[in-house]
Amino acid sequence: MRTATGAPIKLGRELGHGGEGKVYAVENQTGLAAKIYRPEIRQSRQAKITTIVAEKWHKTATEVAFPIDTVWDNKGAFYGFTMRLLGGRRPIHEAYNPSTRRQYFPKATYPFLLRIALNTANAVAKVHATGCVVGDLNHSGFLVAPDATVSLIDADSFQVRSSGQLFPCRVGVPEYTAPELQGVNLGSVLRTANHDAFGLAALIFYILFLGRHPFAGRPVGGGDVLEMNEAIKSLAFAYSLQQANRKLAPPPHGPTLKDLPHPLADMFERAFGREGVSSGRPSAVDWIKALSSFESLLKQCDANRHHHHFRDAPSCPWCRMEKGLPGFFAFQDTPPTILGTSHVDVGQYIAALQAVPDLGPAPELKTIVAKAGVKGPSPAARLVRRKKFKRRSLAALLSLAATGLVLTAWWLALVQLTYAAAVAMASLVFAFFLGRHEPAEAANIRLSIAKARSDWEEAVKQWEDATSETDLTKLKSAAERSIQELKALPQIEKQKLKELSDNRAEAQRARYLERYALAHASISSLGKTRLERLRKSGIETALDLARTNRSKLVKMKGMKAIADDLFAWRDTIERGFIFNPQQGVSPTDMLRVKNELLARRVAVEKRLLQEISAAEQKRLLLIHERAHVRPETQLAWNALRQAELDEKKLRRWIF
Repeated sequence: MRTATGAPIKLGRELGHGGEGKVYAVENQTGLAAKIYRPEIRQSRQAKITTIVAEKWHKTATEVAFPIDTVWDNKGAFYGFTMRLLGGRRPIHEAYNPSTRRQYFPKATYPFLLRIALNTANAVAKVHATGCVVGDLNHSGFLVAPDATVSLIDADSFQVRSSGQLFPCRVGVPEYTAPELQGVNLGSVLRTANHDAFGLAALIFYILFLGRHPFAGRPVGGGDVLEMNEAIKSLAFAYSLQQANRKLAPPPHGPTLKDLPHPLADMFERAFGREGVSSGRPSAVDWIKALSSFESLLKQCDANRHHHHFRDAPSCPWCRMEKGLPGFFAFQDTPPTILGTSHVDVGQYIAALQAVPDLGPAPELKTIVAKAGVKGPSPAARLVRRKKFKRRSLAALLSLAATGLVLTAWWLALVQLTYAAAVAMASLVFAFFLGRHEPAEAANIRLSIAKARSDWEEAVKQWEDATSETDLTKLKSAAERSIQELKALPQIEKQKLKELSDNRAEAQRARYLERYALAHASISSLGKTRLERLRKSGIETALDLARTNRSKLVKMKGMKAIADDLFAWRDTIERGFIFNPQQGVSPTDMLRVKNELLARRVAVEKRLLQEISAAEQKRLLLIHERAHVRPETQLAWNALRQAELDEKKLRRWIF
């Protein structure tokens, strides 16, 4: 065999095989592999491979196993192509699935998975940059290296457009196929980057959610389990936070969108919702930008140093999973040591809190303000008083004159008395109203008095708020609760260790069953298709089967016929389990409990120190507030005293 350039090709060991042919290492050329097609399909692949080789995409997209050169026999017949040899890599699902990750990537943590997701998006972006579409984008096309770099294989199945020619992608895996393509003949469809975007989002979801599919869940309100293609077609995103999409509920105890940064959760909503169909899903480049920016938002779990989660998560999702699924370990399952820390005796915390005594009620504000420098009524009040004096003096004179007029008329002639009385009465009425009427300036004085009283009432309210012990009492009460929680931790640890001892049989049984993988089971009715379907549903070991409800398994496509065989195999394995009463509690489980309680103690102590410090700061602030009157408060007091004198001046009877 030789390449199109005439270089001889010597096939070495077989690296893998599939429905189209086999892949071999090339012995006489370092770093190369060769895919040799089956005889019946070689001719149909020749034009597409020749076109890809001519484009030389392998030089610009090193993350993608693009064909490098065509392979021919000595008679000039097309056989296949050469590509970059991808050694030391494992299928991507072995990295994100907890069971296989412990075997092939034992030191992998969540930041490692996030980096895998980022590199997966990068590989897809490199394909789209060439104008190609992956088409059949699924987990089997991605390989992961120990450094989290990702390579995309099966490039010969991509949809390729070049020099006016279109070579379609005719296949697809249902759980990675966009809803608008579900049930459609893929051989007649022009694939787009937006179709790839659905499969990419599903794969990233698999990675970040440890092997859980976004459309695998329990029907809300009961009912039959939806097949994967039906769930995708109806946009039943099980993890959606939008009520309109709540047709499925996610599996219990697992991570949710609330454990992700809001922008990242929104990207999944767009990718799996109606908006993604009509307006477009996040592209590979969008995922690269988002995932690279979110790496800095990861934090180490306080309870388990092997756990990492996003800072905005309400709690560590992996701790929740391990607590809800006994025997399950999200990441490395053997903490090497108990978390180290130094503790302060509880009595010292009590003494520190007692060193923050109460201050008692705050003094009345009037007793601590400086004496108001007010010597008498304001000039405006005095002016009003003078005007009122003049008006009332004039009214008195008019009254006297009217009285004199009546008396004079009586002496002069009785016939004029009625007329004089009428005039006198009119004068008296005028004098009355003249004496009662206030000058216009008096209204302004009264407004100033009302404002001074209002300002003082507001100053008193602010004083009472600033000098109240309410917040200090709350802080001290919170600290007292933290102390009680700290006191209770030893008893809680004792109880949890007792529960471990009481449940030794169940723990031993779980570890025993987990050792038996379905992939190695001798079940004749269990083919590759069914095995893959079980794996995607999270059923890979005898332990998974023990935790699986039979009715749920029967409802899965193609499983009803082999349910009896599966559970019979599980029962056979389980009968081989023998409880060893001499075996104590697993050191791993014991360390996990101790780490959990130790981390909780550290968190409580940290919070308690903050509460005591805040209480002390609040006490010092109260002392300062009670000893110092604010300038605006003194001004309000001065204004009130002035207003009281002005009001007294206006109210005093003139005569």
